[in-house]
Amino acid sequence: MQEVKEGIKENPNPKKEENNNSQKPDFVKWFSELNKNSVDTAGGKGANLAEIYNLKIPVPPGFVVTAQAYDYFIEKAGIKETGIVTNGTLLDEKTAEKLIISEILDTVIFSIDGREENHDFLRGGKGVFEKAVNGLNILSQIKRKLKRRRPRIYVYMTLYRENIKDMEYVFNIALKSNANMLRYQTSSHITKRIITRLPDRFQAGFFHSYAGREKPLSRVEIEEIRENYLKILERSKKHAIKTEAEEIIKSGVNKKCLFVGKDFVIDSSGEILPCPMLPNVSIGSLIEKSVEEIFSGQKNFILELKKISESGKLSVCGQCCVEKQSKHVAEDKGQPLF
Repeated sequence: MQEVKEGIKENPNPKKEENNNSQKPDFVKWFSELNKNSVDTAGGKGANLAEIYNLKIPVPPGFVVTAQAYDYFIEKAGIKETGIVTNGTLLDEKTAEKLIISEILDTVIFSIDGREENHDFLRGGKGVFEKAVNGLNILSQIKRKLKRRRPRIYVYMTLYRENIKDMEYVFNIALKSNANMLRYQTSSHITKRIITRLPDRFQAGFFHSYAGREKPLSRVEIEEIRENYLKILERSKKHAIKTEAEEIIKSGVNKKCLFVGKDFVIDSSGEILPCPMLPNVSIGSLIEKSVEEIFSGQKNFILELKKISESGKLSVCGQCCVEKQSKHVAEDKGQPLF
């Protein structure tokens, strides 16, 4: 034990070292850099050890491998996590506590689409905004009370022309609730023109819940969203919240499909859909086969579908609910379909 004490030496100037590479995630934090309020970074045990150390109680110098290091590893290793999307309406204190203690979820995503009147209008009912925000705050409070890092809390805002001016308002909600991340994404709209531009093999029996909505966001509206996002991004750098957005918002360009081959949708009848924007294209039924059997027999089709998507031949990709692509340009007016 004596050798361990002597072998670990406190970083003589931790702040200076951290500033030398501000863009790199903080993988390690010394006890002297933490305190009892550092649960989100160091976990409950790490934060308590740091607090004891800083009270000058005889504790060997040491460090904590941070939550950010875990997140970085999960992302780079391509490890899938378990998460749910919720409107928060059924999330009370008892349910939140059970959810956190069970440790079955890595992330919980709350959809907040603007001020109360806009959220209620877009989400289809009076009072749903209040329930969503209450559920968000309850989960955050119980999580801190139990000193748990999981589940991470994400807030997603889907942008329509009605709520573009509410972007900073939602940022403030996410910040106040100690959310780990806020993500902005544009709404999806499937028009008749988009459907008719699909390859014939994908048109048969096509129907989507996004069909029939008003026309997609204009280029001017996308630019307004981008300007708002960049201002909020600068503000978020002063706080402990990660702020993200669709690539189409950040740069206006996205050529990759981020869903096909990585994820899948299971519809209400047990059919496995390789693409959320092609609800009429199934690769098999879970009632008849296992997931492994279905995917092993459909590898070539999935690879083909991904190539078709990234070649710009699937018009629905311009309205993808995961990450919109910018390669889908109408032939007549030269206007993007997003």
